[in-house]
Amino acid sequence: MALLELPPEILMQIMDYVGSSYFRQNLGCLTVCKQWFTFARTAYFKDLQLSQNSLQRLMSSHDVERGLPLVRNSLEILDLELKGFEDWRSIPESGSYSQDANVLDAPSWDWDHGLALRLAWTRVLDIDLARLAIIAKESPRLRVFTLEGGARQLSLSNESPLTTSATHSSACWPTEGGFLKLKADIEDQAKAFVAHMASPRFIRILTHTLPQLEMRSFDVLTGKCMRLADNMAWEDDGEIIEEDSDSESEILDDGFSTSSDE
Repeated sequence: MALLELPPEILMQIMDYVGSSYFRQNLGCLTVCKQWFTFARTAYFKDLQLSQNSLQRLMSSHDVERGLPLVRNSLEILDLELKGFEDWRSIPESGSYSQDANVLDAPSWDWDHGLALRLAWTRVLDIDLARLAIIAKESPRLRVFTLEGGARQLSLSNESPLTTSATHSSACWPTEGGFLKLKADIEDQAKAFVAHMASPRFIRILTHTLPQLEMRSFDVLTGKCMRLADNMAWEDDGEIIEEDSDSESEILDDGFSTSSDE
């Protein structure tokens, strides 16, 4: 008996045994024929792994309205991995985001263009995540939501997402105690957040020293502070150091006050 002549329930078991990872690595195997594709695509969307770019491509495809019900009805495992500003130099334009991401490419970084890119990146991501949240909520098979880790970056400036500077994040409300108080508050919130996670792999808060501009990573799970080299990812383990904030407090608080007053 030919494979495609098997009963549908057996064919689906075969596809499940092959698994989503196989089809992700061999996309051509999805399109053997029309009948095969009907079963293979269901298995493919059972375990969906998305980055910011692949999420944007999924939500902006021409067949999105026809494809999203299939994703919703098939989805059992969703792995969403967002790492900083992916492809930050430009935001792909599409009909869905013409009002939010109408930003052109630029050969060099400047403040206004950089700010526009980051705002467009955030708006597009917000739209995509909102639509994905609806799919996840309505999915009859997806029931367990697990966050493995995250990193909060406090040291990016508007000059370039690749270079740290003395401009820090600021609170949205009047605050006393300067940047060090803000950083301590964020660390406390992160610790409270970790308590609600089932199996956290990493939660990091990134800052940098002044005036040396060394990247520092605070591991919320262990309470350790690490020095990160320029070529290291945010979640990487760096050299463990003793955090000494007293020597930097005056510089940090002055810079924080200046940026907050602007």
